[in-house]
Amino acid sequence: MNAGQLRHFVTIEVPTVVSTGIRGQDQLAYTELGSVWADIEPLQGKKLEISRQLVATATHQITTRHLPGVVPEARVLFGQRMFQIGYVINKDERNITLQMLATEVQ
Repeated sequence: MNAGQLRHFVTIEVPTVVSTGIRGQDQLAYTELGSVWADIEPLQGKKLEISRQLVATATHQITTRHLPGVVPEARVLFGQRMFQIGYVINKDERNITLQMLATEVQ
């Protein structure tokens, strides 16, 4: 991975159960997993169509160095923007690069 491609400093947060509601449902809060450099790329064309077969609402592909604990329910914060992760790929299963398909939340 070329470090020059990772030009966005983002924070990755994962959901954690903080309590159980009065009807038994889990109450979630987001906990910071880490802050890393990332490449945020809007999906377009053929790449968009292929990505939407995995995550129907995917709008962006986010690439970072490997960070253990990133799950599809996590979210990525970049400035005032928030991305909900829908799919996480450990590229080549080498624990070097993570690629995430995400939907920007307005």
